[in-house]
Order: sequence, then structure tokens, then C-alpha cells
Amino acid sequence: MEANWAPRMTIPTQLVLRALLAKPAQELYGVEIGAAAGLPSGTVHPILARLETVGWLTSRWEEIDPRVEGSPACRYDRLTADGIELARAAPGPRLQRHDAARLAATPRRTVMSAIVGSRGTGQGGPPTWWASLAVRSASLPLPSEHRWRYRQEFLAELHGMTPAQQLHHATGVLSRVWILRMALTEPERLNHKEATMAKPWRCRLRLHRWQRLHNPQGGWYYECVNCGTQQDRGSMGPPNTIGA
Repeated sequence: MEANWAPRMTIPTQLVLRALLAKPAQELYGVEIGAAAGLPSGTVHPILARLETVGWLTSRWEEIDPRVEGSPACRYDRLTADGIELARAAPGPRLQRHDAARLAATPRRTVMSAIVGSRGTGQGGPPTWWASLAVRSASLPLPSEHRWRYRQEFLAELHGMTPAQQLHHATGVLSRVWILRMALTEPERLNHKEATMAKPWRCRLRLHRWQRLHNPQGGWYYECVNCGTQQDRGSMGPPNTIGA
């Protein structure tokens, strides 16, 4: 499905596009994209959903027999021909100044790269019952037409991770599920900062729950874990809880 609007070029969106543009013909699944972009677990799914809605991205299920392979099929993503052209023209100054070496050294990228590196090496294993329950629960708030897809996608991403990595990943997916729901149901409203009615009531009152994330310039920015609102703070402290 295509839409007549373009995704807002937030820092995470720019990093996802950069990861996809590095090898535009190669298909990647969600955890691989997160590792390449240096983003925490759960962050990439809403971004990929919005990119697919506007026609920049296409996805498909891996064509394997899970019983033969011993692991579930992954959901692979890649940019469309139009998406490649639009993405190359879209990045703003923050992405153009991005230092790849600096990103490679960020703690979150190290964590995500370790998760990807453990798959297929025997270090990990099948999903634990509690991680499976967590990601299955994360799919419940999603629209019914998308619920099965994301439940299977979340479960497939757990396969091959160590229990500690499964905990990290499941927590990230759970923390971003409402952003994913909004990306699937009303993506154009999330595309505007002023779309306050798409936010939880606490965020409408500017009572945000901030998390500090590493930006491409080596500094920090803050993002609300509930609504995705961002504040560039540089070396300054966190935004005020009220009125930020």
C-alpha cells in the first residue's frame, strides 16, 4: 500500500535508511537492520511499518521448511526501486554528518551485533517460554490483520539468541508495541509532531518518559518511550518532565 505522504526523517529513521541503502539489493530481517543501524530492540519495527506503508519498503517471508531447518521463517525487508531513489534524496544534515566509525562503537550497536552474531553458532537456542510469552503478548494490541504476522516475526527473531539476549529483545519489543500499533493504524498522524491526539494521555500532557539514546554525532538525544517524541539536547541534561 502506498500513501501520499513521506515519513518524517527522525534520527532513527535516517539510520534505518542508511543501513538499508548500504546494500540495497540485500534482504535483511529486523534484528539485522537494528544491528546495522545501532538501534535498540523494538525500535525498527514501527519505522519499517511506516516505510512499507508509503511504498518505500517491501517484505516477504523466508522460504524454508521450519521443521527441516529447525528454526522458524524470518521476515525479510528491502527497499523498493522507488524507495531507494527517495531514500537517497531524503536524508537530512544529521545523517549526512553521520560518522560510521562512531556509530560502530556505540553500546547499543554492540549489543545488537552480539545478538545477530550468536544466531546459528550454537551459542543461543530456541526461545524460552517467558520470552515467547512476552513477544506473543506484544502482538495482542496490534490490529487483527497484522497480529499474526508480527507474532511470527517476533518469535522468529528470538530463535538463536541466548536467554540474556532474549530478555533484552523481548523488553525492547514490549516497550515499543504501542508505537508500532500507531504506525500500522494511523501512520500519517505520527508523521507530524503536532499530532498530539495520537499519543498516550500522559504524553499529551507533556509528561513524557524519556530515554537517552546515542546520536550519530557522538552526543545524545532523548526520546519518549511511549510516544516517540524526540528532543535534541547535546551535552545538556534531560528535558523537563513537564513542558518539555
